[in-house]
Amino acid sequence: MAAPPIYVRAKRQNETVFLSCEPGDTMMLLKTKLQEITGTDATSIRILGLDRLTIFEDESTVADHQLKDNAIVYFVFKGEHGDTYEDVKPHMFADSDVPDPATLEEGGDESKK
Repeated sequence: MAAPPIYVRAKRQNETVFLSCEPGDTMMLLKTKLQEITGTDATSIRILGLDRLTIFEDESTVADHQLKDNAIVYFVFKGEHGDTYEDVKPHMFADSDVPDPATLEEGGDESKK
């Protein structure tokens, strides 16, 4: 019996996209799913980890990043000139339940401040 799909929440600005995926799915496949939903070419999408700093490489998989059901990832688009990606600023993820990395102390937890 096949394992049930994993649902990953992909967030950008005030948008949350729910992606159904399998542990062996690559980040490029997730980008392709985001392309179908957002209309932005998959090659112009970057997927970031929960810390909003870690870039998930296209060939890496859901399992490589240990994403579990209901995991959160972030995505940004290439900028207007196509050579850089959008800056990831705290206000872009206003609905985020994850603290801003800039406010975390080295090895610390914002909830302990």
